[in-house]
Amino acid sequence: MISNDMGVEHLNSLGTPFGIELHTLIYYYHDVHPALSRTIYVHQDIINRSANDYHDVYMGVWNDFDLGDPLDDYVRTNVKNAYVYVYNGTSFDGPTYSGPGYGYDLPMMACKILAGPYKDPNGQDDVGPFGGEEYGDYTKGWNDGIIDNERLGLSGSIRVNNETGPVGDPQNASHFYNYLNSTWKNGVSMTYGENGYNTDDSTLTDAKYIFPGDSDPAFMGTNEVDPNYPFPGGWTEENSAISPGDRRILASSGPFSLNAGQKQSIDYVYVFARQSDDPDSDLHDLLTEYVNIAANQVDDLPEGVITSVKNVKPEQIGFGLYPNPAASEITIALPGNTKTSTYRIFNVLGAKVKSGALKGEQTTIDISGLEPGLYLVNVVVGDKMATQKLVVE
Repeated sequence: MISNDMGVEHLNSLGTPFGIELHTLIYYYHDVHPALSRTIYVHQDIINRSANDYHDVYMGVWNDFDLGDPLDDYVRTNVKNAYVYVYNGTSFDGPTYSGPGYGYDLPMMACKILAGPYKDPNGQDDVGPFGGEEYGDYTKGWNDGIIDNERLGLSGSIRVNNETGPVGDPQNASHFYNYLNSTWKNGVSMTYGENGYNTDDSTLTDAKYIFPGDSDPAFMGTNEVDPNYPFPGGWTEENSAISPGDRRILASSGPFSLNAGQKQSIDYVYVFARQSDDPDSDLHDLLTEYVNIAANQVDDLPEGVITSVKNVKPEQIGFGLYPNPAASEITIALPGNTKTSTYRIFNVLGAKVKSGALKGEQTTIDISGLEPGLYLVNVVVGDKMATQKLVVE
């Protein structure tokens, strides 16, 4: 999908058009594993088509999950794994006008930011607070030896109720921007505890993530300050004695700059788990397992996803592959002036077993871990794709 905000009224935010174009690609992997068979990936490019430079920009993913019965839901944030999710606040999900409900076989659904916009450049390879480990707002490119390729992640989250009050639906442009900054729509800071909206207690700690439970052991969401939450399991709706209801939750990534003509990207994934997938597992743990499987399926996130690739013969792009058959390593050869290119290796069942970027005229790839058999080596160069058979001995 391609959309833009010019020539239309912003009927929800009442804000001024920015001259922004949004490219959205939604895709999935055909797989029998329950973690992937019900997983949806989203790649979005946001392009500044105006002549203006924008700063302190945020990208937000708005989630109105409506999990079965939409009136009995809870939401939560898993800070360490950079996802927000919804689950039932009751032990039975009953039928409603929208469907039969899930009954006692309860589900959960997550929205995980795999990699957000690029952090503003500073000429350094930033380490991040956890030595390059992916955690919350720190996803791809941290402490990897490459300068200025760091991508942000889940920088904040906030629950929005289906109402008109200070914690309800946004009604103007400042409300939208405040929510993206993990502050309430009237500018009041979100605080750690209860429903997050506490104007009477100045001793409470400001928070960036709503209902993190115990998923933030480094206290990233409170600027590394221990909020000393008194209940086991951390800050959740259950521990705050909040009744289940119609929940929305916003996941945001930023801030970053978006100068005239510049493009930024965000990759995220929706993951669904259900108790019957593994009746003996804790459903929260099962969802985290599924989220990690879905995240690991995407090895190297592209800077731009090619949506119209033309299949060509290997010789049309100068794609050489040797030795073939091979036992321990192969070399992929391409012309020296080749644009950014990637490779993928598939087994005969269609499962991807290796992938990565191709650099220079020749790239040597270790295949010692592959079982003997027939494989397909797929190379994408610009808008062209070619495939060769490979025999592994």
